[in-house]
Amino acid sequence: MDNKLYIYSFLKIKLADKINCRPFVSINGVEKELNTWESISSRYKKRDKSNYFPAYKLELDLNSLSVYDSLDVYFYYKVGDEIFNIKKYYSVKNRLLDMNDQSLRFEDSTEALSENTVHGISLKWQKNFHLLITRVENDEAQEIFDSRTDEMPENIQLLRDSWSSDSQKRNVWLYVDNLNTVDNAFYQYVHDVAKEDGIERYYVYKKDFLYLARYISKHNIDMQHMNFVLYGSEEHKKLMLRTQFVLASYNEYFATVVPFTKEELLDLSDMLDFKYIYLQHGVLHAKAPQTYDVERTYIDKIVTSTDYEGDVFTNELHYDRSDLLQVGMSRFDLHSQTQTINKLPRILFAPSWRSKFVGDLNTFNEKGDRKINIEEFLHSQYFKSLSEIIQSDQLNRFLDKRGLELDIKLHPIFSGALDILEQLIDGRKHINILKEQKIDSDQYSVFVTDFSSYVFDAVANKTPIIYYELDREEFLAGNHTYRELYLGFEFGDVVDNISSFIKTLKNLARRKYTAEPQYLEKMNSFYNYPEHPREALYKNLKLMEQNAND
Repeated sequence: MDNKLYIYSFLKIKLADKINCRPFVSINGVEKELNTWESISSRYKKRDKSNYFPAYKLELDLNSLSVYDSLDVYFYYKVGDEIFNIKKYYSVKNRLLDMNDQSLRFEDSTEALSENTVHGISLKWQKNFHLLITRVENDEAQEIFDSRTDEMPENIQLLRDSWSSDSQKRNVWLYVDNLNTVDNAFYQYVHDVAKEDGIERYYVYKKDFLYLARYISKHNIDMQHMNFVLYGSEEHKKLMLRTQFVLASYNEYFATVVPFTKEELLDLSDMLDFKYIYLQHGVLHAKAPQTYDVERTYIDKIVTSTDYEGDVFTNELHYDRSDLLQVGMSRFDLHSQTQTINKLPRILFAPSWRSKFVGDLNTFNEKGDRKINIEEFLHSQYFKSLSEIIQSDQLNRFLDKRGLELDIKLHPIFSGALDILEQLIDGRKHINILKEQKIDSDQYSVFVTDFSSYVFDAVANKTPIIYYELDREEFLAGNHTYRELYLGFEFGDVVDNISSFIKTLKNLARRKYTAEPQYLEKMNSFYNYPEHPREALYKNLKLMEQNAND
């Protein structure tokens, strides 16, 4: 879209921090030292740091490259004044050249190891580890495209032929949330689809449309001008070839955002030209660099809501400030409205999921829910603590006396555990397991969680918060994808048993369910985004579109 090439790499070298190893790039013989940071791969095959590997990035703007001009790009490193050539590469996450998951050894040869022509730019990776970049004429680029198409599998040929024969080069934006989830992508879609700006917009749904239809019906949303497409369908794949922006609230690139395998993505690399806008589904607070570090993602822009996130994404996860759009999450537009929210005598308990119990992203049970490891789940402290809460006579009496209802909402990823927890209710009148949320989260009088990022909606709503640690020891031992938080229990009291939970609820009741002053002060100063996030994001994307077309 902007004709820029980004190359991320790291030096896997022993004692790199001791010997001051510095990476360089030569571009047509002109030397440039590259800035470094500690690579996420310094946590080699584990969560904890085991080495120091310096990471580096090269950004090349190819817009000024004239026809048949060439760039000869070559990486090397220095220790002191001594130059060392790289003897072996291991390529991963390459979207342009077909050499992923290969160990490449240096050969003194200009023979091409892999090559591709993308949007009129020829890329050739040679066996001597030089990358040659050349702009070619339109006629030659078309010949290369046709020849490449003929070599492709039939399903890819059909997509490429369809793209070539479509004379109407449509401008498409796609919006996608996770399975059985209505989140920031849908909220942004509802806003954007009303714009009369010539852009085709589609909301991508997963598996079954029913969950989305229920949400639309409940909120009386006008569907008249909406377009929906099933994730992974042929229509979805064809739309991806026309897409300018993919707006996604989750970060699992292949499994939730792009309907192609890694191999298919390479086969279509000369046609795809989209920007991946990561909307987030909560405020980033978990230390999971192996998931969010710039070396590990395909993200082009990230929506943030706080100054704190900006510091984390730049200082900890190594994005540039220009990669961030501090416009606020799309669902926060609801908090910008001035109407008084009708609070109900209900408590929402929304614990996070645990990776130890959940299968991979594409494994589902007969109901279409993510599969869970039943044995791991039933023998966990997480399940034991939830059982104690659900079956507590003391808690049930307290809720009855105060006229309160406790709604337990599992993370959508964890929906496969709903039936197990429902069996524990055993006639209790005031504790409910939610299969779908019947009232909006901002209508609850109290919000309870362990460490779910859903807590930041309660912060935005100024809803009193209680942190209930269900399984502290198991969490710290590594039963999730992360075990540390950038931002801990900042906005409410922490409890880990029924008695402390009830005591804290009593204190909130005496305060008529308003947050204590020290927590309310933090809530009031936490966010920093425009009054209308959805409109602000729309304007930012239109500006990106305009700049790309200038």
